[in-house]
Formats: sequence, C-alpha cells, structure tokens
Amino acid sequence: MSKFVQRIQVLAMALGAPGIFLVAFLDSSILSLPEVADLLVIWMVTNNKSRVVLYVVSATVGSTLVARTAGMNEASRDAAKRISGAPASTSGSTLLTP
Repeated sequence: MSKFVQRIQVLAMALGAPGIFLVAFLDSSILSLPEVADLLVIWMVTNNKSRVVLYVVSATVGSTLVARTAGMNEASRDAAKRISGAPASTSGSTLLTP
C-alpha cells in the first residue's frame, strides 16, 4: 500500500491544487490516506506561499464534498421515510429534523 500512496503523492504534487483536491476527496470517500492531504498542503505551501488559500480551499472542498453529499443523501432518505410513515435513521444526522 505504501507504493500506492507514494504514487498518489507524486501525482498530487504534479497536479498542484487539483491534486490536493483529489487526495482529500479519495481520503474522505473510498481510501484511507491519513495525513497525506495535510502533508501535501504543507509541502506545497512551503514551496509557493502565495497559493496558500488555493491549496487549503482545495483540500477542504475535496474533503467535505463527500461528507456533504452523503449527508444530503441520508437526509433525502429520511424525508422519504417520514412521508411514507417509516421511522427515519438514527445515525445522528440533524438535517431535516421536524
């Protein structure tokens, strides 16, 4: 797995901000890449301080995009269950609470 992570890091560094977005997205969705996005942001910012906002926003959006989509899907399912009279999920989501 470490060779795979190294390849992802090299790809992300070559892509810049889109690479950070990709790593953050993958980390929060299907892969576990602990601290890779954080280290990429630190490394890229030390090499190009003027792009700090771009790098941080790319990591944040990439990471939260999956969580927001998953939360919206869960909220939609809960709303449909309420309409049909079935109990909603109890996963802790507070979206669309009555």
